[in-house]
This record gives sequence, C-alpha cells and structure tokens, in this order.
Amino acid sequence: AIYVEGEEDFRRGTGLTEEQIKEFYDVHQQLTDHFASLGIDYRVMIAPDKHSIYPQYLPLTRRLGSGPWELKQLMTPPGPNYTVRMIDVSDALLNAAATGVDQYYKTDSHWNWEGGWTAYQVIMDQLMPAHPNMRRLTEEDINRSDIAPSGDLAGLIGQPGLIVDHTSMLAPKVYNCSHT
Repeated sequence: AIYVEGEEDFRRGTGLTEEQIKEFYDVHQQLTDHFASLGIDYRVMIAPDKHSIYPQYLPLTRRLGSGPWELKQLMTPPGPNYTVRMIDVSDALLNAAATGVDQYYKTDSHWNWEGGWTAYQVIMDQLMPAHPNMRRLTEEDINRSDIAPSGDLAGLIGQPGLIVDHTSMLAPKVYNCSHT
C-alpha cells in the first residue's frame, strides 16, 4: 500500500510500520532507477495536510496526539541501498505559517498561493545544486493580486460562495525572452 494519509496520521497515533515505509521506498526506488536510466532526476515531495501545519485550529476532540508524524517517518530511507530523494516542505510551511502569512486557505483543505510559493522555494533550493542552469524566481519576479475564493471546506458546511478567503494570487511576471 502506497502512503495515504488518513485518520491514523490525523490523530498522530502509532505511525507507519517498517513494512509500510519499505513498501513506499520500494515503489519509489523503482521509479528512481527507471527515470535515472532515462537521465531524469526523480524526486518525491508529499504535501503536508493542513491540520499538520495548523493543528491549533482543530477542535479539542480532534487535536493531534504525540505519536509520529507519518510524513516525517517517510523522510528517512529504511536502509542504505535506497537512493530515493525526498523533498520535505513541511518545516518551511510551519515556519512561514508562524509568521502570520497563511499557507493554506481558511475555507479549503489545500495550500494557497503563498503555501505553493513557500513549497516552490524549497523545491528549487533542492534542485538547483544538481541543475546549475535553473534559476529560482524571486519576489520581484511575481505579481500579486487580491482574490476571494470559496473552498472545499466552505462547500462541506453548505456555504460555497458565501464564506470566502481574502488572499492573494501569485503569478510570474511575463518577460520578453528574445533569443540572441
């Protein structure tokens, strides 16, 4: 069974077994090897669930336990023969959220544009050493515009379109890329 976050991780119970971690790595090792044979740099990034970044907003009856975070368990290979490269964006999202910049929509279970921007920066930082021709966009390279979306959580409580987030959309600026 490939990693699927569910109730157990939601509550931070017993965590993943060694066998589950090994199964996950076995699948991704096959993919790593296959893509390497094609000259492709394969990485794995699992987006953390909103409740992992904002546990303080869970009802008291649903607060996280003290068991292992399954996502963090998957960051360490089960043995030295695995060359799967994992990208962990959870610490960056936690740090950004702590500054007061929302990383997930309030009315949705997914990260917002800011959360995507935070994750993008971590991903690029991990890819650039192996790919020196890559350039990470900076704050000056993006445009921000105000939006007010209504997300899946608003729909679950019967309020789609009535409860909205007031947030920003981020988009790269368009540059004239002439070839000389």
